[in-house]
Amino acid sequence: MGKLTVARQLSLLTGYKVAHNHLSLDLAESVFDYGSKEFRDFVIELRLLSLQKAVANGVPGIISTFCYALKEDDDYVRRIIGTVEEGGGEVHFVLLNCSRPELEERVCSPDRAATTKIKSAETLRSALNRNELGKEIPFVDNLVIKNDEIEPIMAARIVIEKFDLNMV
Repeated sequence: MGKLTVARQLSLLTGYKVAHNHLSLDLAESVFDYGSKEFRDFVIELRLLSLQKAVANGVPGIISTFCYALKEDDDYVRRIIGTVEEGGGEVHFVLLNCSRPELEERVCSPDRAATTKIKSAETLRSALNRNELGKEIPFVDNLVIKNDEIEPIMAARIVIEKFDLNMV
């Protein structure tokens, strides 16, 4: 019941498109070495271009997932906001939060096996400690949803209610 699962539920309820983070990561990895500066720059440009084109073409809503790294992603977050607002859109940030044991259990689930997502508790712990992941973005309003014990549909409904989003 992670970011993509909730995003898909939100999409079903709103009709918004889902541009999850691994779409850009997978494309970037086909061109550059994972984690290189060129890789990171390409991922950011892909994501921003997608948002820019969506806003420019009147796409009613995009649900974009990523895992914010404290301070490291501040410029990226500001660029997201600028890109969307320049086109007349709005940005809402949602942090899905669960306990460490629950998160470690989730990353080991079989449905992640065919993806480029983190698949081991050890790798997850290293990433969380190295990047200060899972924190609120300090300079924007964040809706924080503790999603340990609620179904993805309920998390999606909380987002819809909080931001007064239209349902299909």
